[in-house]
Amino acid sequence: MVLIGVNAWTYPKHISVEKAMQHARSVGYDSFELTFEQEDLERDHDDLKSRWRSLKQYAESLELLTPTVATALYWRCNMILENHLEGVTKLFKLQCLMASEVDAYVILVVPGIAIASIGYEDHINRVVNALKRLGNIARDHGVKVGLENVWNRILAGPLEFKTLLERLEPEIYGLYLDVANTLPHSLAEHWIRIFRERIFALHAKDLDLSSMRFGPPLTGNVNWPEIKRALEEIGYRGPVTVETPPYPGDPFKSSEDSISALKKIFGFDSKLSIITKTLPF
Repeated sequence: MVLIGVNAWTYPKHISVEKAMQHARSVGYDSFELTFEQEDLERDHDDLKSRWRSLKQYAESLELLTPTVATALYWRCNMILENHLEGVTKLFKLQCLMASEVDAYVILVVPGIAIASIGYEDHINRVVNALKRLGNIARDHGVKVGLENVWNRILAGPLEFKTLLERLEPEIYGLYLDVANTLPHSLAEHWIRIFRERIFALHAKDLDLSSMRFGPPLTGNVNWPEIKRALEEIGYRGPVTVETPPYPGDPFKSSEDSISALKKIFGFDSKLSIITKTLPF
């Protein structure tokens, strides 16, 4: 039986993190992905640590794990740009620190956003150089870095992404696989079988190719039976975390539909291992 989690962005912004966690646990989620936001970046250091410690305590009171920490702020702090590197470093340090505060073992990082005036190979070199400089920060905080496949106009295919990871320390850097983001240009099951143990975490949502809209699993063109089969083949032991947009008409229905779909996909007899509170690496 696979560990099923949900990301905070699956709930609309007017729902507090605590209320989202409470709802997530009530419908059967076992983990909750906290997100590092702009307001966290602007908080006083002591206030920031206090806030995240309180979130960890609340999660523990609900018996929710917090194994991963996501952020969208790397879309603003682009590690490809020299004048963004100071901001990238600050964000990375704080994300690692907050991950350690909540016992998360993986942080999500976007590996740059393409710039028209920069050559493709130079993009990759800049990402590698930036990440190599950041590696010791992650190591010092005891966290791993999951580089997510996103629609950033570079690293679109699994072999391109593999060339990036091969230049980075495997003990620190791996793939944060978003199965829907692989479409329409590749297939998630190919990514799974290529990256195997370098997959640190997984985002679960679907993509309807006819409308190009994301939604809960089983509402689009992701091949879920083949994904389940591939994950079983590689012995995946990380979380499967829902990251679907909330519905306009109901703040909770997207998360409810998503967990129902994932339970149907993976079933209670799945051969996938349940993650524990110890690191699965």
